[in-house]
Amino acid sequence: MTAVEDFCRRRFVRRLTRAGEAAEVALGAYDEVLGRRGELRAVALHDVVTQLRALLVTAAEDEPDPAETYVALSVPTARFTDLADDARAFTGSLQRTIDLHDIEVEAFPA
Repeated sequence: MTAVEDFCRRRFVRRLTRAGEAAEVALGAYDEVLGRRGELRAVALHDVVTQLRALLVTAAEDEPDPAETYVALSVPTARFTDLADDARAFTGSLQRTIDLHDIEVEAFPA
C-alpha cells in the first residue's frame, strides 16, 4: 500500500458458488484418489504386458506348459479385475462427492 487512495480503493471479494465449491471438492477427491491408485495402475499394466508377452512365447511352443499358460492368463485377468475395481471405487467416490454437495452432474464439467 503506497497511498491513502490504495487503502480506500474498493476491495473485490470473490466467493465460490455452491456448485463451484462442490466441483472444487470433487476435483480434490479425484486428485487424491488418482494419486493413490496411479502407482497400482503402472505396476498392473506392466504385469499385463509381461504376461501377454509370455503367453505369445508359450503359444508358439509345440506343447505349451499348462502351468505357464495358466499364469500367463490368470495374471492379466487379476490385474484387469483390480483396475476395474479401482475404476468402480473412483466413480463411486466421485458420485458420493457430487451427491453430498447437491450438484447437478451436468454442471460439474462446467
